Amino acid sequence: MKKIVILIALVMLAIAVFAQPSEGSYPEVKVLSQKRDAFYFKVSRDLLGSEVEVIHDNGKVVAKERMKGRKMLVDFFDMESGTYLIRITQGRYVKTFTHEKRIKSNEFEILGQRVVHSDGTITYGMVSFFQPGVSQ
Repeated sequence: MKKIVILIALVMLAIAVFAQPSEGSYPEVKVLSQKRDAFYFKVSRDLLGSEVEVIHDNGKVVAKERMKGRKMLVDFFDMESGTYLIRITQGRYVKTFTHEKRIKSNEFEILGQRVVHSDGTITYGMVSFFQPGVSQ
């Protein structure tokens, strides 16, 4: 009887050890590129169909989409400057990344009547735009 109990305990222990997921089976997100105005990443097959959200630092959700493939490109070209949070969610799994969109030199951002220049100066009203270094 004692041998049967020990045998059952060993079988249960073996089942518990082999039932745990292996190290490589956890969902994985790999950032392929985070240059300029783009954030390019690849996910493991476990994360297909997961939800990807892009959130501005002011709390506004800028974009929300489901992963249809294993790779995704988030384009920040037309978005306003600031820090963005990219959140990948599937069930209880959540992975977050940050991306900073900056205004490049010699570029500007129009905010209503106010223009914020790349050097930080703000002008109001009618503004004449020109290309630096070119005489007019």
